[in-house]
Amino acid sequence: MSEKRKTLDKFLESFEDIKRVEFSEGEVVLEEGSKIKTIDFLIEGNIYISRNLKDGKRVIANNLEAPQILSLIEVLNGEDEVMSGVFALNKVAILKVQKDEFLNKLRGGELRDIALEYLSKFSYNIIKNSIEYEEYEVEKAILKYYLKISKGSELGIINLKNAFVADMFRISERTLYRYLNSWEEKGLISRKKRSIVICDTNRKKICEFLDK
Repeated sequence: MSEKRKTLDKFLESFEDIKRVEFSEGEVVLEEGSKIKTIDFLIEGNIYISRNLKDGKRVIANNLEAPQILSLIEVLNGEDEVMSGVFALNKVAILKVQKDEFLNKLRGGELRDIALEYLSKFSYNIIKNSIEYEEYEVEKAILKYYLKISKGSELGIINLKNAFVADMFRISERTLYRYLNSWEEKGLISRKKRSIVICDTNRKKICEFLDK
């Protein structure tokens, strides 16, 4: 267990009103525009954060792994609504604490270091991911995304819905299916019913493909 997780666990023990909620792969963890009643601590799993403008432009697109603090940016800026949608990329566990209790502890200085570390890493990761994905054409960006998710998935199995991934990269499902069929023919992935499987051999081939 990381030092960051140990510090977070110790801090969470001090809350009086705390609730554990679990989400399955593909489920909505936080809905964009919903009222913020709790601060949510991601303690297990990986999430995807996304926000789209009315013209369809995506201004936030980031993958995060536990531990994380959700809705922190909004609350610290005095916002009452969730700024961006949060989706589970695998099995996710969240600990919910009341917003007022969280703010009281934050004012007392108990959480300040954890909050600052989270905010700095969140901002850095958004910039880094944006640069990384802009370097690749869409097909390679999607493949790189699958590669990243497979590393945190048991046996390299990915069960994300194609509609979700297509929307994430703003392409049609038909285009995504075309990519999947092509990758399977090249030995970059294999498929098991509706799941995508990326084994160690596949990973090596994917890295070679991305470097071309």
